[in-house]
Amino acid sequence: MINHIPLVSIKVLTYNQDQYISQTIDSIIFQKTNFPFEIVIGEDCSTDNTLQICLEYKKKYPKIIKLIENKTNLGMIKNYHKTMQICKGKYIANCGGDDYWIDEFKLQKQIEFLEANPDYGMVHTNYNFLYQNSGLIKENGLKDIPFGDVYDNLLFNNFICATTVCFRIDLYQKFYDNFITILSNWLMEDRPFWLFIASKYKIGYLNDITTIYRKTENSVTSFKTIEDKINFFKSSFDVRFYFINNIRKVSEDNEKKLYQKYYKKLLDYYYQLNNIDKATEVYDELKKYGRSKKDHLLFYSSKYPFFKKITKSIIGY
Repeated sequence: MINHIPLVSIKVLTYNQDQYISQTIDSIIFQKTNFPFEIVIGEDCSTDNTLQICLEYKKKYPKIIKLIENKTNLGMIKNYHKTMQICKGKYIANCGGDDYWIDEFKLQKQIEFLEANPDYGMVHTNYNFLYQNSGLIKENGLKDIPFGDVYDNLLFNNFICATTVCFRIDLYQKFYDNFITILSNWLMEDRPFWLFIASKYKIGYLNDITTIYRKTENSVTSFKTIEDKINFFKSSFDVRFYFINNIRKVSEDNEKKLYQKYYKKLLDYYYQLNNIDKATEVYDELKKYGRSKKDHLLFYSSKYPFFKKITKSIIGY
């Protein structure tokens, strides 16, 4: 198997994950497939023993593992794109450096699906959470995951877990060639790509639980401050607004709902920060899209602190 050009490249990005990276790599190596695959690891200049562990695996599996040793820390997005350029497979699968696969036929199932369905650009699967601090494993709680033309669905909710996906490499090259000038404006690398695929192709879903997504204090979406959370939230909507304005439009009703969702959440954030100036700005914008009783409560609680106790008793925070 390992003497042929790989059909699939598994992209693993890692930084300071020496506690987890062995489990990650092992879970990929022991996949059972009837096709060759490679593991491409983007090691982003870790300060712990992550690089040393990766080097040991490369030495043990030299025909399967490609290791990129960044001499300086590039950050997630630059490391993502650099690693992608090394991948040679017709298909790309993701696995985070602190996540791992639990279904030994994960790749086989996904490749069979994509080979049989050329109108689908990507397929993802079900997964479970592992809360590292407690060791507790929980279902992700998502139900009725849409598949097929999911463009509108994906604008409203991100139901795709990056560490479960498998996609066609040629789509990534088209995405990168067309978006290279604006990618640095966004704080995430996956959501723009998912939307790009969804705007042109169908996306498949397998309900099999194939992956464990590890939640740690250093996870990408584990924010230290509410300001960090707001910045990430705004960036995620910058992506969506860009797509509906430049790539594929949506109905007027869905566009209105998307802007309404954006401003409602921002109002919630500024209520939590007691930022009356920002709350006022957002509250005024919401008037265009429809305001609820909760929106009124959040705004007036931001404006009049004594009102907040009443609001807390009603909405719970």
